[in-house]
Amino acid sequence: MAHPPQAAIVALTIAAEAGHASTVQLGLFLPQLPEHSRLDVTLTRLKALVEEDRVGSPVLEDTHRAGAFHMESFAPGTPGSAMADRKPRMALRRLRPPHPVRVFCSNQKPVAFHDGHQSYAIAVAYGPWRTSGCWWAAGDWDRDEWDVLITQEQRAHLLVNDRRQNRWHLEAVYD
Repeated sequence: MAHPPQAAIVALTIAAEAGHASTVQLGLFLPQLPEHSRLDVTLTRLKALVEEDRVGSPVLEDTHRAGAFHMESFAPGTPGSAMADRKPRMALRRLRPPHPVRVFCSNQKPVAFHDGHQSYAIAVAYGPWRTSGCWWAAGDWDRDEWDVLITQEQRAHLLVNDRRQNRWHLEAVYD
């Protein structure tokens, strides 16, 4: 870098403003897409800013490891109609990063947890759903997952016990 910062960068804010799209009619039933040359320039600039492997389309990996994905090259396509036909369902909202919690157990089953601010009593706990994998690699994991319903809210939460490090996390909320 020609002019490095004087101190560590703690946060970054990016704002996007909509520009005027060029009006080119592609077809009666096709959506308007940006020009491929302009899209390529934008993607190249983004790759220069945030590294090559962080720009593209996320693709889920064929593994049981939670949140495993990789990035593939971005290619615009036509939106599918399969999503339009689906009815609303329960969604799993992942917390990134997971919140560390202190879990209280009775008979090896979680009965309450504390998130640093508030304590929550667990009405019902389903589990453990034991997952592990990649024991042959440095990134191996060994986890117990619990679906819990807390008494204060009518909402389910996903508690995870990292068995290798003996740490509990609140990883997700069911909406």
